Amino acid sequence: MKTRLKVSVLLLFLLMLVLACMYFFYLISLISGRNARDSVTAVERSNHVLILGEPEDKNFLQSIYEGAKSLEEAYDCVVELYVPKSILDSKSAGEGQGLQTLFDYASFVHPDGIIACVSAQDSAVSYPENRLGKPVPIVTLSQYNAEIPQISYIGTNYSEVGRKIAVESSKFLAEKGRIAIINMQ
Repeated sequence: MKTRLKVSVLLLFLLMLVLACMYFFYLISLISGRNARDSVTAVERSNHVLILGEPEDKNFLQSIYEGAKSLEEAYDCVVELYVPKSILDSKSAGEGQGLQTLFDYASFVHPDGIIACVSAQDSAVSYPENRLGKPVPIVTLSQYNAEIPQISYIGTNYSEVGRKIAVESSKFLAEKGRIAIINMQ
């Protein structure tokens, strides 16, 4: 009986020693401001740029991401691409909620800037804010939407495209015919 008690006390002592060592190493990692994951994968940068979009735009956004990623060291920033795995993930809450879901994610990670591929029907969403409660600057791609407070829009100038189509069509007809342009919206 006495040996059983000694073994139990010894095992309890060893368990306490192991827990004390684990706690000690945990405290050291907190004091140094690092954790095991950070030391392997993360890089300290001054800025965070988030690229957002729907699953159908993934290839387009991937090429933008690769270009931005190649310049992240020169601009001291981290570039992150976030595209939901499926259309159901991004539009599960109904029409217009795809962009809202993406902006909700952006509000969670607090980027310094957002590049977002938006569609024409995206509107009536709440826009992401930074840690100070100020709106995060947004650059939109693909479709222009006046209701989104973007600082810049990168996409097609549809007025210029329409003019070019008219000029080219006119040349094709040798100015001996009529051209009708029908907008099916």
